[in-house]
Amino acid sequence: MPNDEERARYATMSIWIALSRDKVMLDNLVTASRGEGDWQPLAPRTGFGGWSDDYASILPLLRPLPLNLFDWQF
Repeated sequence: MPNDEERARYATMSIWIALSRDKVMLDNLVTASRGEGDWQPLAPRTGFGGWSDDYASILPLLRPLPLNLFDWQF
């Protein structure tokens, strides 16, 4: 989250998701961030099928954003 000074300069935040079949690659990402990143595993969703070559819709994952993004709670 940007602090007040950064927000005054219109800084925003991003949420990134890293995907890999190789757990070692994801572990290396956590190690390389040296505690500066807040990497954590995604919790599985019940009733949600994974992506495949035949199905890759992000629509079931979208949710409305609040009017003020700085009020967003994760």
